[in-house]
Amino acid sequence: MIFLFAPPFHTVRERASSNPYWMDPLAAPSEIDFDLALDIGDFGLGSDAPILLDYREDPEMPRVIRLRWPPDGCANHWVMMAPDFEMFVRELGL
Repeated sequence: MIFLFAPPFHTVRERASSNPYWMDPLAAPSEIDFDLALDIGDFGLGSDAPILLDYREDPEMPRVIRLRWPPDGCANHWVMMAPDFEMFVRELGL
């Protein structure tokens, strides 16, 4: 299940200022730009798998990325869910 936050959205830097989770190695902080990523949702309480709009490559059409927790216990990584927000919305049927 996906839970989308209501606006206004916050950058990861804003979230990190009050939540140490974002600096934890489990959140793979080196793989994202805290100033160019908006936290828009997650997979529910306890998932620790945020969904972000990632503006690094295109400030007009951000990618949608999520934190992937591999089942084999390897390091977590940010992976693309959709190449842009329009595709993300379309795939969810919104």
